[in-house]
Amino acid sequence: MAIIFAIILLGATYIYPIFRVFLGTVGMFAVQGLWYMPAILIAYIMRRPGAALIAQTVISLVSAPFHPWGWMELSGILFIGLPIELAFWAIRYRNYRLPVLAVACSLVGFVRIIVLWVPFGINVMGREAQMVIVAITIVGALVTALAAKLLADSIAKTGVLSSYAVGQEQREEI
Repeated sequence: MAIIFAIILLGATYIYPIFRVFLGTVGMFAVQGLWYMPAILIAYIMRRPGAALIAQTVISLVSAPFHPWGWMELSGILFIGLPIELAFWAIRYRNYRLPVLAVACSLVGFVRIIVLWVPFGINVMGREAQMVIVAITIVGALVTALAAKLLADSIAKTGVLSSYAVGQEQREEI
């Protein structure tokens, strides 16, 4: 699954600059959830310590040779995989409900804001623009968490994930 997402995200990375021209920096934060969707999705499905970190490592290693940033793409391991792991670690990997997924995604969003604060010129924007970026990041994180949960639950309903907890939950609901 991580390899498939690596290919999808690599394509999105090359298409993204076209949209950034129209959406600007604020728009960039509206769609950033696409890049951390795989790690949260895989963590939700696998429900094991390190799942998000391993998923993000695979995604980064597969895409780095073809990525415009090259091997700097490996930074995704730290800035995407690690914050998700920290969110689940804080609750001892015992809760995989939507609010926890939303907190994990929000944590990634805030890490990305901090990392991109100066390079993307957020530091010189007005307070209103900065607040809009934070608000859009939160909304994007909520949408990403919900999308990941819905996607995993939909896949689980097919029976493909019956050996995972998410698949067993679906069986219990039916």
